[in-house]
Amino acid sequence: MVIGAKTTMTLERYSDVADSFGGMTRTWAGKRYLRGVFQATRGDENPRANKPTVVSTHKFYIDTPIGITITEKDRLKYGIRIFNITFINDQGSFFELYLIEKV
Repeated sequence: MVIGAKTTMTLERYSDVADSFGGMTRTWAGKRYLRGVFQATRGDENPRANKPTVVSTHKFYIDTPIGITITEKDRLKYGIRIFNITFINDQGSFFELYLIEKV
């Protein structure tokens, strides 16, 4: 169980929808609300390498979700702020999501 002040974010997943011109348009749709502990990072934390690179601006800790898969193709929304998921660290009982805020 993740301990700390909880923040609720919307997990969004994209799908391609046919447009009126015969092409495809990417649309984002809310899939589920997630509650967890949200924190800013230094911005140089890279779980995949031992060198400082900007791979995350924030982390979001959530209890392991049941009945839904989260991937790096998904994103989180908090109000009007959008966060792309760059890495998911599965700790067994909880997930540590590395995020970059989309500006």
